[in-house]
Amino acid sequence: MNTNAVWTMSAHDIAEAVRRRDLSAREVLESHLDRIESVNGTVNALPVLLLEESRARADEIDASAEAPTGLLAGVPTVVKINTAVAGQPNTNGCPSLTEVVEKEDSWVVESLRRQGAVVVGMSNAPEFSLRWHTANPLYGATVNPHVPDRVAGGSSGGSAAAVATGMVPLAHGNDQGGSLRHPASCCGVVGLRPTIGLSPTDGARMSFGAKLFGVEGVISRNVKDAELGLRSMLSARPRGFPAPDLRDDPLSSKRLRIGVIAQPAGAVSPEVASAIERAGTVFERSGAEVVQLDPEWIRDLEQTRGSIVYHETKAMWTAKRQLTDQGTTLRSLEYMESYFSTTGVLSDYVSALNRLTELTARWHEFAADYDSILGPVSTEPPFEVEMDTGGEVRAHQVIDSMRFVTAISATGSPVVSAPVMHTAAGPIGIQIVAPLWRDYQCLQIANILEREIGPVVPVDPVSLSIPQPV
Repeated sequence: MNTNAVWTMSAHDIAEAVRRRDLSAREVLESHLDRIESVNGTVNALPVLLLEESRARADEIDASAEAPTGLLAGVPTVVKINTAVAGQPNTNGCPSLTEVVEKEDSWVVESLRRQGAVVVGMSNAPEFSLRWHTANPLYGATVNPHVPDRVAGGSSGGSAAAVATGMVPLAHGNDQGGSLRHPASCCGVVGLRPTIGLSPTDGARMSFGAKLFGVEGVISRNVKDAELGLRSMLSARPRGFPAPDLRDDPLSSKRLRIGVIAQPAGAVSPEVASAIERAGTVFERSGAEVVQLDPEWIRDLEQTRGSIVYHETKAMWTAKRQLTDQGTTLRSLEYMESYFSTTGVLSDYVSALNRLTELTARWHEFAADYDSILGPVSTEPPFEVEMDTGGEVRAHQVIDSMRFVTAISATGSPVVSAPVMHTAAGPIGIQIVAPLWRDYQCLQIANILEREIGPVVPVDPVSLSIPQPV
């Protein structure tokens, strides 16, 4: 691997070089397209490439009489296949939706383009973005570039694998129940889930629960690029969603107070326990006060969110079921419904909504005493491929391992999934959670960890034949 190649650069450094015209946008693009050609066949992260469109966009940037000024000037990026890109099918991994061609960009794509990003393709996701394993009947499975027999995570697994292998320095994703944070952890990169409402998903197509928990975010190889992605996303907003005035103050000189939830509502694997301990030690060495926490009601928060989501999914699935004959998608949904004891009864759904209000208020009161709270993304390393559809017992083990990542979704808090260590079963990251609207504080605290752990560099993927669509 050529460590001096343009495709190894950070988004921040690329944008600076293009703005200074030390590099042309076309030069940057071609370097990344060469990398995509070299590794995408192994990991299957980008099933859709926009070669002509991206080259035309890069040439447009270079032809401008004035130097580009955008935050992402000339930065190659990708958009998840469940998001609208003008002129492209919005398939969400479903073969029945290949004819649904979008007429205009979603607001998040518009905002990235406005800041000079060059969209080179679309990243893979599970069918309907329903699983924590990125595989679908249209494009096949995305392979974890570190450990091919383990998942790349879901549902933004294509974005995470693309960033990890240097295909792009910054990728779009979205997150309702860990879909940015889990792939980032599995692939050893950084995932940012902003405060709920700061980067709302395209509302007209979303259920109430999706609006309640869903955000648009980014995956990158470093915290600085994640911040760049956040600032870029905030440059355009959906109609009716004015941008809030986020506090962007530097961390105060006072001693940070960091809470650690090492075993949320149950045990974690030895590997994950080591990652949490290592992160806590880093913050202690930085001078922070580190406090061990054990809120017993985390399980209730996870179960309440799950009840809301899967009551809605159960009600909506009659129409979606007609779009797919993919057994793994259906089995995954059935296992989730049984895990959360989804009844389909309206009174149970309303009761869960009321309970959510109580529990989120409790979380925010609890979290107010800390600058940040640390905890696992998953309580296990990346799980084995297809474990989530390999029978109810194994599927429930996977769902249970995600209990803290889904619980944090319910709170709406900003959170960074930060890489901490590598194991034989793959990379492991942790969640760094901050109070509402303290997204920049969250990123600054994540940067303390990154400085100690060291930078993420692109990896050459381990070869494995890619499972094909069935």
